[in-house]
Amino acid sequence: FTNVWNPEFDCSDGLDNDGDGFSACEECNDSDSTVSALGTESQNGRDDDCDGLVDEYGGDVVWTTEAEIAMFCQSFASVEGDLDIVGLASLRGLTCLRGVGGDLRIAGVGSTDVHGLERLTDVGGSVYFGGDLGGAVWLDGSAFTSLDGLDRLARVGGDFWAAHNQITGLDGALRLDTVGGGIILYDLPVTDAVLPVSSLGAGFWLERLPALVSVSAPRLTAMQGSLWFERVATDSGSFDVDWPLPISGTLGLVELPAGAAGSWSLPESVGGLWVSETELTDVAGLADLRTVAGDCVLAAGAHGHRGIGWNYGDWW
Repeated sequence: FTNVWNPEFDCSDGLDNDGDGFSACEECNDSDSTVSALGTESQNGRDDDCDGLVDEYGGDVVWTTEAEIAMFCQSFASVEGDLDIVGLASLRGLTCLRGVGGDLRIAGVGSTDVHGLERLTDVGGSVYFGGDLGGAVWLDGSAFTSLDGLDRLARVGGDFWAAHNQITGLDGALRLDTVGGGIILYDLPVTDAVLPVSSLGAGFWLERLPALVSVSAPRLTAMQGSLWFERVATDSGSFDVDWPLPISGTLGLVELPAGAAGSWSLPESVGGLWVSETELTDVAGLADLRTVAGDCVLAAGAHGHRGIGWNYGDWW
């Protein structure tokens, strides 16, 4: 047996070293009887209740002033519920924040980066940079041009959204390893969409990225969901794709310009294919595609699909 908080720790002997009623396999610190899954969180720089959060505030939080943040940071380092941050000049006063159990929503921030979030390592809900979506980290109506400052964020339990800003890529989130939901880039000046993650739970969605020139996922080893392109490369004219894994969901090609297919390296199998309202006249980029497990949908404006030896489900 191994400890779920420390997988490298062997706890097969089932001992309860601190005598608190929880074995070494059932808690995050078996040398302290005040720490267990039923412990009470105190502001002491440690995780007393084994929920993955340190010194958390036990509810939802809304901050609209720097003074509120300063008061919070005197006693807490994490938020157990959702966190809303609205109308601040910058995020630089947030250096105490280590974790958010729910969603993180940030709106109307004046800085161009997210410096201040350097100690944030885990978000239990979703991360959403833009727009109005429940269950997300929002940075809505802000001046962000980069994710610089998001240096330690390693896990997002839900979706990771970036939308309606001037963010040019995911470079600032290089330690982001696991996203339980999908990664969505929407209405951004992104040129090179490089995924930093190794595990992606619900696909990669790219929409309204007019300057897009390349898409890659060099570290990706596990993925569920779709790979979706919609209204991208409308200014750049074409984009390259280097995708390492089979796509269990749908490969979507929607409203693309005629020459959008640059150098496309795609897997041999996808869960479904959706091509609609596109000006694509050449699908040579899909030459490696052999199996579509589900449906192929070719809607208004779809071109160039004849002569490819696909095995597929239903055509629509």
